Amino acid sequence: MGWGHFDGQGIPASTMAEVVERFTLSARGDRLDYTMVFTDPETFVEPMTLTKHWVWFPDAEVAIYDCSLDAED
Repeated sequence: MGWGHFDGQGIPASTMAEVVERFTLSARGDRLDYTMVFTDPETFVEPMTLTKHWVWFPDAEVAIYDCSLDAED
């Protein structure tokens, strides 16, 4: 981790923070499930698990998104 915080609200993240991300495609192939487990024993008393999912739409277009740290807003 290199950004120093857990979220955009300023919850700090220590140098001990670890993030494990998992992407799982549904059996039908129409949904992508996302799970992030954030572990930081200096900030949280237990790991934080965040989940999200995306549903596939055949006609949808995915735009280019630059998620690098050097990207300008």
